[in-house]
Amino acid sequence: MPSSRVSRSAFTLIELLVVIAIIAILVALLLPAVQQAREAARRSSCKNNLKQIGLAMQNYHDVHSTFPPGYVRNTNSSTGPRFPMTGWAVYILPQMEQASLYDLIDSESNGFSVDWNTDNQPLFDAANQVVAPYLCPSDPSDGINTDWGINNSLTGNRAGKSNYVANNQAMRMNSKLKMRDITDGTSNTFLIGEKTSQNGFYAGIWMGGHRWGSADTNYTDEGVFGRANDAHGGVDYRINGDGTGATTPSVHLKNNYSSAHQGGAHFAFADGSVQFLSENISLDIFNGLSTEDGGEVIGEF
Repeated sequence: MPSSRVSRSAFTLIELLVVIAIIAILVALLLPAVQQAREAARRSSCKNNLKQIGLAMQNYHDVHSTFPPGYVRNTNSSTGPRFPMTGWAVYILPQMEQASLYDLIDSESNGFSVDWNTDNQPLFDAANQVVAPYLCPSDPSDGINTDWGINNSLTGNRAGKSNYVANNQAMRMNSKLKMRDITDGTSNTFLIGEKTSQNGFYAGIWMGGHRWGSADTNYTDEGVFGRANDAHGGVDYRINGDGTGATTPSVHLKNNYSSAHQGGAHFAFADGSVQFLSENISLDIFNGLSTEDGGEVIGEF
C-alpha cells in the first residue's frame, strides 16, 4: 500500500521579509505610545513629589508658625565661600519622613553652626545621601550632583541632588515667611519649582550650601534661585529659557527654572497645590507668582 505524505508549506523568503517588516512597523507605531505613557507616569510621579514637599511645607508651618527659610547663613561663622548655608530641604526633612537624616545633620553640625571647611566626614557623607522625593523621575542623571559639592577636600565635587529649588523672592536667606505675609494669596505665590540637569541646566543640591570657590554673587545658593526674571543684564529667565540677553547664556541657564518635561515645569504653591506652568507663560504673570506681597494682578495661568 503506497504511503501518503502530507506536504507542509514553509515561509518563503519574501513572506518572511513581509512579516519582519510588519513587526517593525508595529514596533515603530507602538514605541512612541509606550514612551509617552512612561513619561506621563514619570510626570505624575514628579507632581506627587512636589505635593509631598508642599504638604511638608504646610506641616512645617503648623509646627513653627513660619515656612522654612530658603537657606540659613550662620553669621557667626567665617566669611567667604565656606560659611554654612543650609537649605530649606534640610529643615523639612522631619516632615518628609527623614527625621533620622535630619538628626544626623543637626548633631554633626552642632545645630547647623559648623563651618563646612571642617574635617567632618559624617556630615559630608550625609550631604551625599540621595533623598528620593527630591528627585524628578524624568531627569536621566543619577541622584548625585557632580557639578559642585559641599567640600571638595573631603567628598570631591559632588553632593546629593535636588530637582526642586526654592523661590528666592519669597524664601530668602534667613527668611521667616508666614501665611499672613502672603498678601498676594497663597494660591498666587509659588515656593518651590523644578530644576533639571539636562541641556545645560544645573540642578540644585538639597543640603543647600555654597558653590565652592565661586566669586559670582548672582548664584548664592544652589538650592535657591532668584526671582522669575531677575534683571541681571536683562537676562531672559523664562522656564526652560536659553539665557537670552546674557553675554554668557550657558552660565545664566543656572538661574532658570527648568524641567525634563515637555512644555513647562511643575511648581508648588504656598497653599499646598501643585501647578504645571507653561514655558510660554507671560513673564509679567510669572514674576507676579514669584512675589508674596507685590500686589500684582494675576490673570489666568
